[in-house]
Order: sequence, then structure tokens, then C-alpha cells
Amino acid sequence: ALASWSTLTMGAATIQTGAIRARDFNTLSVYVKCTGTPTGTFKIQASNDPGDTVTNWEDVTGQTLAVAGAGGSKIFDMSPCYWAWFRIVYTGASGSGTITVTNYMGKRYG
Repeated sequence: ALASWSTLTMGAATIQTGAIRARDFNTLSVYVKCTGTPTGTFKIQASNDPGDTVTNWEDVTGQTLAVAGAGGSKIFDMSPCYWAWFRIVYTGASGSGTITVTNYMGKRYG
């Protein structure tokens, strides 16, 4: 499955995916690739809010990627997955480029 955005132009701004439901999966990974000359940071945030409205987000420790004037990529391995929702956040400081995001949700519980 693809994240809420699969290819997006980035610059000096904060952008994020929508909430991606993860509660039914025990394995999860996200591949982030950026090209161009961006300077900024990617991070994964998670939530255990019930229902389908997500308002409370926390940064997931160790799930960051800093880019400094050149492209970069990372696979965020979040297995096992212990939260109901996640999203990807990019906070840009300068530069520009393109982000490609692909998430993989593996084995379902049960």
C-alpha cells in the first residue's frame, strides 16, 4: 500500500502524510527516498487514538532521517508494530526536491 502521498515536491516547509492505519498488522516498514538539494528531517510519528479520528501524535524514538543538501533514503523498520496509526513527517529548512514514500504492511494479526 502507498502512504497518503507517494511523490511530493518539498521545500522549506513541514509536510506530512495523513494517518495510516497500522493496528491490524504486526510487521510494518516505510521506504523514504528524496532527491534534489533538500535540507531537513523525516520522522515517524505514531498514535494509539481509538476510532478513525487521530489527534494525538508522538515521535517514534530512533525513526528519523536527516538530509543536508543532497538526496537520501532510508527504510524505517517498525516491526513489531505496537500502535494503531502512524504518519511520516518532513520538516524542511531549505532547498528543494522530490519525496517518494512507499509503505509495506506485512502479516496481519490473527
